[in-house]
Amino acid sequence: RTHPHYALFHHEIPKIATRENPATAYWISSPYSPDYMEPNDPTVGDQHPWGVSILEPFGAEFWKYRQYVDRFPNEGGVIGMSSPATLRQFLSEDQRYLLSPEWDHHDNPFACNAPTPGDLGRAYATVEMWTGLNPEEMDWEDYAYVSALMQAEGLQEYIANYRRRMFSSSSAIFWMYNDSWPVTHGWTIVDYYLRKKLAYHPVRRAFQPVRVVVAEDKDQVLVFGVNDSTSEWSGELRSGLFRLAGGLENEERKAVKLPANASTVLASIDKNKWQQLGTGSAGAFAVLSKDGRMVSQHRLFIERFKDLKFVAPKIEMSVKDGILTLSSKAFAWGVCLDVDGEASLADNCLDLLPGIPYTLPWPSSLGQPKVVRLGNRDAVKRR
Repeated sequence: RTHPHYALFHHEIPKIATRENPATAYWISSPYSPDYMEPNDPTVGDQHPWGVSILEPFGAEFWKYRQYVDRFPNEGGVIGMSSPATLRQFLSEDQRYLLSPEWDHHDNPFACNAPTPGDLGRAYATVEMWTGLNPEEMDWEDYAYVSALMQAEGLQEYIANYRRRMFSSSSAIFWMYNDSWPVTHGWTIVDYYLRKKLAYHPVRRAFQPVRVVVAEDKDQVLVFGVNDSTSEWSGELRSGLFRLAGGLENEERKAVKLPANASTVLASIDKNKWQQLGTGSAGAFAVLSKDGRMVSQHRLFIERFKDLKFVAPKIEMSVKDGILTLSSKAFAWGVCLDVDGEASLADNCLDLLPGIPYTLPWPSSLGQPKVVRLGNRDAVKRR
């Protein structure tokens, strides 16, 4: 008995819980690993995988999530900015700039924590590390978009990694859904005023019951089909490599079946060919379709966004019978149709793979579609 509450948590509460609900196991804490193991041990119990964000001294190294093998991750994530509309709502007009007194008052402490005196903090370091942009030189609305896009990228990495490891990993629970007060940076995908942050739709897509994931596995690049439903799923898989400037390489198409409640390796992509194309000029991709309709797509980069050779894409958009179709010959990253999170969109903050159309419902009440932000243009330092 090493501390006063030992008897309460280890003896009295388990007895009460068993008496009140004998069918439910009592879990002593979170994270917790049984048999006297380290409480956050990744091989047993439940985990809080904060290693890429809170525990990193500088920016969030969210690609490290690709290697995490936690059994039941239930608290981890990446911080990002609230929408510009929300910032305008709680920041006075003369306070709408980075690190203003009101900005700091509403900030998350982990956003501005820094290991070196004078540094802006982890959230700002994340933006610079991944994009090459200096937050101190950015307009606040530009910064808000890029920070939110980095959060979307980080949460997708978190979810994709754990889902493709099903059931060696049995959850992909992140922190968190909604805010308790108006914040500049926050962990959520819905802010205090119930506006959808940029990460909302990427997270929704990442949690679809049927999902495709492209992952680097040692010296291979594998394509996983994740089926979280109770029925077998069948459809078509397209996978291969794409050039940022346009064009698909080593493309393979085949019919696939995804067993129920399983993650299945569906294909592999030639990593040597990728290296020949240049990992800064190309990415790996996979698309699952059924009856000619895209169900899920995923892409993989292994160079930071600031080191990718993005080109300016020409995005074509057309609306017919309430369906918006977007397409681009070049890769388009972080296509944003609503940066404020106020429009009732079926999808947002999406990628366009070269030559592969992307569709979503677009009722006439939404008016004419317009790309308001684009990662290729707004989220990387121009060369």
